[in-house]
Amino acid sequence: MVQQMRASLRLPRKPAGRLAVACACVLAAAFVASGGASTAATSGSVVGATVLSATELTATACAPTSGAATDFGSVTAGASAVTTADCEVVFGSSNNSSQLRLSQADGDRRAMYRPATGALDGSYDGDGRSMVAGHLAYELEPYVGGDWITTGEACAATCQFDTVRWNDDGSVQWRATNTQTGCNDCMSYAVEAMGDGDIVLVGHYFVTGYEAAIMRLQPSGATRNTFDGDGYNFVARAGQQRFHDVVEQPGRGIVAVGSSDEGGDTAFFVARFTDQGQLDGTFGAGGIRVLQVTGGVDRAYEVELQADGSILVGGHASGDATVARLTPDGQLDTTFGVGGYRAIDTNAVDGGPHQENLGLDADPLTGDILMSSENGTSTTGTTLVARMNANGAMVNTFGTSGIVTYDLSTGAGSFDDSDGLFVEGDGRIVAALTLGHDGDASYLLRLMPDGTRDASFGTNGLLQVADGITDDQYGTSVASHSDGRLMTVAMSTTARLSTQVVADHLDTSTDWNQGSGMFGACLRELVGGATDAGTFAIDGNLACTAIDTDPWNDVAPLSSDPGAKVAYRATAGTATARLRFGLRTPTSQVAGRYVAPVRFEVLAPNA
Repeated sequence: MVQQMRASLRLPRKPAGRLAVACACVLAAAFVASGGASTAATSGSVVGATVLSATELTATACAPTSGAATDFGSVTAGASAVTTADCEVVFGSSNNSSQLRLSQADGDRRAMYRPATGALDGSYDGDGRSMVAGHLAYELEPYVGGDWITTGEACAATCQFDTVRWNDDGSVQWRATNTQTGCNDCMSYAVEAMGDGDIVLVGHYFVTGYEAAIMRLQPSGATRNTFDGDGYNFVARAGQQRFHDVVEQPGRGIVAVGSSDEGGDTAFFVARFTDQGQLDGTFGAGGIRVLQVTGGVDRAYEVELQADGSILVGGHASGDATVARLTPDGQLDTTFGVGGYRAIDTNAVDGGPHQENLGLDADPLTGDILMSSENGTSTTGTTLVARMNANGAMVNTFGTSGIVTYDLSTGAGSFDDSDGLFVEGDGRIVAALTLGHDGDASYLLRLMPDGTRDASFGTNGLLQVADGITDDQYGTSVASHSDGRLMTVAMSTTARLSTQVVADHLDTSTDWNQGSGMFGACLRELVGGATDAGTFAIDGNLACTAIDTDPWNDVAPLSSDPGAKVAYRATAGTATARLRFGLRTPTSQVAGRYVAPVRFEVLAPNA
């Protein structure tokens, strides 16, 4: 039997690059001679200005709807295919040199994959699920080499930070339970894998009152003792503080968000730490920004970064799901939404500082912001997902005025509780849910980019992960490695869903052979004064055919990788790059729809 699959590419509409070049003007100060002796006093001053590089990037001829430029059509397993039309990208700068870069939209590895359908991955601990006794996890994070990190608490006489590094096969590489003397209730809510491989945890520390806590581990799980002198920093202020989420802000530090009641009312609480663990005095006021959104009970649960370094803080403000935006250095950005905020009427019940019932993520293709929340009371709540653009305006093509709601639990006293959200590389939206009635069970809900339920996933988009029969299993977090393997954590249970991948382009001798598999890109032509970057050499025959001797390349996992540079223009002006994509499937390739989300970026000046 001949297997058929439909393979397509999803390419983002990426905004122009934002690198700048500095220009200084010298202003000579006037001088006035004094009376009497012939003397003179002079002084000098330098007046500076920054002139931004005005960049251009147009990829409309390479959009996901571009047909033959981004879609292979139907491909027989064991066959080869090359897109039959050019993916044409115009790039440049009006006042500087520039470069074009191409990378995977979701990072890491395996650019082309088949999105998960809901089947558990049997290669993960034998049945797709794994657990560690006594480890109650609240968040997970993908880590290098296909590993995962989960963090939460372990409770015996007292509760302490508890973190596990899981191997790719579901076995445990290490477990770190970090005991603090005198702490009766130490809980880790969130984890961030740092660029250098270290692991940062945030949560709270309690002796006589709650203090927001941050901790840094080495890749081995050992405490990074150079971080504030002992591996920890506790923020002790008036009232009580807790951290609920954390993100690395490259080149600036570590941003943590949570809640504080130091002013009487509970407010969003944002802090930035240096890589060495001290509060960063250049951020907000002394390293901290407190946002009293409504003057009621306002708690921040999520933090995300935008491409320009702006900080999105998500939480509930007097029951309404709310996103605030701060500038990279901690000032409220009043150009976002309405006065710096976008609030969605959800009437969510405040379950106290321990309950997180909100998810926040950004679409890697469009930059849109997605937010999920419990909607309504604790006994009749539904699931709400909202979509807004990067500046906080609702996207009206999504559901009704940017909002969709689904009533997923049934029975008297049932409720929906959304604790985590993840946007996949192809724009599909996955929410981690707790649906409650007779015991709380963990589910995943997957939506299409327009907000409709994804019928290819589970049962009409809904998949049960843990049943909650023997113990409550709250769906707290969901994420993915770049090959589409969704991973979720439900308190004591971690689960991974299976997917299928096409290997990345490897070399120039075997990729197009019978039985091999590969996905790659080829630079067919450059016009307008551009030069290829060496890694992406122009095909001398202007053909890009399915043969090993043509200059095919893998799509770099990250934009910062040297292999991501496609071409450059040494002077101001625009140029055009024309690319083709190639696919080779082995005879064993599983049938289905495969996608390769990729990102174009223009940077100026060229470097």
